[in-house]
Amino acid sequence: MGLRGLLLVTLVIASAATDVRSRRIYDAFTFPAMLAGILLSLLDGPADALGALGGLAAGSLVLYPFYRIGGMGMGDLKLMAAIGSLGGISLLVSAAVDTALAGGVMALALLAYRGNAVEVLRRSGLVMRALVSRGRRAHLPPAPRADTVPYGVAICAGTLAALFLRWPW
Repeated sequence: MGLRGLLLVTLVIASAATDVRSRRIYDAFTFPAMLAGILLSLLDGPADALGALGGLAAGSLVLYPFYRIGGMGMGDLKLMAAIGSLGGISLLVSAAVDTALAGGVMALALLAYRGNAVEVLRRSGLVMRALVSRGRRAHLPPAPRADTVPYGVAICAGTLAALFLRWPW
């Protein structure tokens, strides 16, 4: 694992910790990581620099629909962009799949723990309707803080799985 990998591990662990503690992922983590990913990739040549820029763009796009409807915070989006910048598109794709799996497991565990399945299912229906609505701006009412999930934890778990487990996707 090189310098980019070490920065990536540090970034996701620190971001998960602050997301659990304060439900925030700080720009002081994500923006320097984005810049470091681009600058370090420049040292490896133009192809790697394009990979870092592509990863940054793809990382932003992966979570943008969920941010747009109010189901995810901007910090989560910027964290995925930073992961794409540091790891490139191939790692980002793997991390996004693993993050979705980790997020699903985490959501089911919290659902069982909190016992609010009916409300979660209602909000899930609103999310699905907002994602497929055409021609109008869709937005969800904010969820009560007790119903929010620190998705930075899922992003951390998914990224670490993508880095160390090397799944076939």
